Amino acid sequence: MRTAGAPHHIRLVADHTKLTAAGEDLAYVTARVKDAQGNLCPAAARQLRFTMSGAGKFQAVGNGDATNLEPFQESQIYAFQGQLVAIVQASEAARARSSCKPPPRSSRAGSFS
Repeated sequence: MRTAGAPHHIRLVADHTKLTAAGEDLAYVTARVKDAQGNLCPAAARQLRFTMSGAGKFQAVGNGDATNLEPFQESQIYAFQGQLVAIVQASEAARARSSCKPPPRSSRAGSFS
């Protein structure tokens, strides 16, 4: 067992690395807040924002917290247990990229060092 250190970076893991450019394929992208050694930071409840570039389309985001009332259609949400999942849809064109980061400083969201 390892104790997580301070949040250091965000690791994105997609269930699919390639999508068919037909406008119907979906990828589920898990964002995990990690410490400098790569351990999941389960206490990290930072707000994260997904951005898309290229030919993909952001569809929804969720954190698994049953008490969370934030809308799924927004591109930012607070991590729960250090994680959240975004759904990305392929468009009819090729080449899309997604990224995830803390939004600009706010009262609840901190920045990573």
